Amino acid sequence: METILEFLEVSLRPSSHHMAEVEGATFRLAAGEAVVILVEEGREHLPLADAAEGLLAPSRGEVWFCGMRWEAMRPARQTEMRGRIRRVFERYGWVSNLDVVENVCLAECYHTARPLAEIGRASCRERV
Repeated sequence: METILEFLEVSLRPSSHHMAEVEGATFRLAAGEAVVILVEEGREHLPLADAAEGLLAPSRGEVWFCGMRWEAMRPARQTEMRGRIRRVFERYGWVSNLDVVENVCLAECYHTARPLAEIGRASCRERV
């Protein structure tokens, strides 16, 4: 299976005491795979999703998305790749008058001319 996301010895330093620290994270995910991360109580905010999207650079290590390091991509390419990610935010990310499928597919609706019904049926492999 083709690797979608890869963390290589990634360390992320917390910017507040509510944030969990990440030290030496290494994993690889292909389409349809998942990873479970346990965090300390009181430090529930884990910046892995921000790092996975190239929004937060690791203090050490590398984050790869679809075979490319985020830092090696031009800004326009980063934007294009982020538009393919169906991220659900911890909070403040839901549009209240949209249902779950519409919220999850919102980014792709913005970045493509594909109809919502088609986007909702698309497999993960087609999205990335």
